[in-house]
Amino acid sequence: MATDQLMKISFWKQPAGVCLALAWAVTSGSLHGAESPRQPLSPAFLTQLVVEAEGRHPGLRAADARTRAAGSAVQGVRVWEDPMVKVGGVVSSDSGPDLEMEGDLVYEVEQSLPLFGKARAMRREAEAEEGVSGASRDYQFQLMRRSIVQSALRLALAEREVEVGEEDYALLERMVSFVRERQKAGLDATLDLLRLESEQERRQQALVSKRLERDFERSSLNVLLGRPEDSTWPVFELPAVVAAIPWTPALAEMGVRNEPRLRMMRRETDRATAGIEVTRRSRFPEVTAGIEGRQWSGTGEFREGMFTVGLTLPWANRRRYRADLDRDTARADAVRAEAADYEREVRRELFRVWSKLESARREAELYRDRLVPRAELAVTTAMTGWTTGRTMFLEVMDARRMLSEARVMLARAVHEQHQMVTELVTCCGVADLDSLTMLGVEVKPAQP
Repeated sequence: MATDQLMKISFWKQPAGVCLALAWAVTSGSLHGAESPRQPLSPAFLTQLVVEAEGRHPGLRAADARTRAAGSAVQGVRVWEDPMVKVGGVVSSDSGPDLEMEGDLVYEVEQSLPLFGKARAMRREAEAEEGVSGASRDYQFQLMRRSIVQSALRLALAEREVEVGEEDYALLERMVSFVRERQKAGLDATLDLLRLESEQERRQQALVSKRLERDFERSSLNVLLGRPEDSTWPVFELPAVVAAIPWTPALAEMGVRNEPRLRMMRRETDRATAGIEVTRRSRFPEVTAGIEGRQWSGTGEFREGMFTVGLTLPWANRRRYRADLDRDTARADAVRAEAADYEREVRRELFRVWSKLESARREAELYRDRLVPRAELAVTTAMTGWTTGRTMFLEVMDARRMLSEARVMLARAVHEQHQMVTELVTCCGVADLDSLTMLGVEVKPAQP
């Protein structure tokens, strides 16, 4: 505190001390204009965005419709097929039978019997299809949630880069004002002024580009949420640095067990297995039972009745049924092999995400705890020396660039860490964005 006060006093003793004091305030991050509304990207806020998008997302609506259709298909599996009713008449010649005795009206009812577990196998296949639809819906939801969270994080990063650029531009403006005051005082600072004006124009152009990137990220987030593309947002703030997440077998197993696409593939394996059972039971004959009756049309009196049992003879097509079974078995083997292959990919992806998360955490902590404070001290020291003539102008410019780069790199490292946290949450199938405690994550308090 005493050092800061001495610096401020030395600034005020120089020509145009007001401008230089403002410049020092900008480098320390304590000078801001009119504050815009700010919104930290907390888990609760991100969950709110996801809930808002859930009812509007076309992919989720399609997945919901497929899930409802699969549920209706389960209810639509019939154990008893519709009975067959036949009605007919008999005619004969003079040498034919006596129809008055035997009856000339014929009626028959025939019913297929639910034997050999065919209906049960079909119901299991329909239930497996319903499971695939539900897993597919969950997969679509996880992808939508990841897209929204990562889009919000990109917008927060763009906001921070614009802020850093504006702070740097404000510092350059005040340095230009200070140099011009030195010229008025009779000091030759033309070269410094030319360099500052050139740097100021470069920074202004960079700011235009950063603002365009920010506007694009805003538009992208609005599209994902189903809002008008020009909807306004408060200034998003990046979350705090997340504490280290240790790599443990439990973390890997959680990912392998809950990764949404892998769960969907396992459901597809169940469906394929159920399809094999349906095909296997289709080789059994279809058995029907029937009742046939006759009556005389003249008086309506009943003449005779008959009970029948019928069945198909599938043995003639045994080779074809075997081919169908081999086909479905091969398809099931392919689905199981694909699921096993993707499980290996999930394990590799989990470690890749964890490695990048750990690297981003270390980089963020390095910039937050050491590099940014050093860069701020370097700018303060260089500015103090420049105003007293002990430091070269180029050293001030280098210190200023170093500070801007350090602030941007800190924001990018925090952004990268939370992008990887989102990937990890998706891989591990965590239900809520604020359920990071399942992964052993503890959010550190924001650093001043």
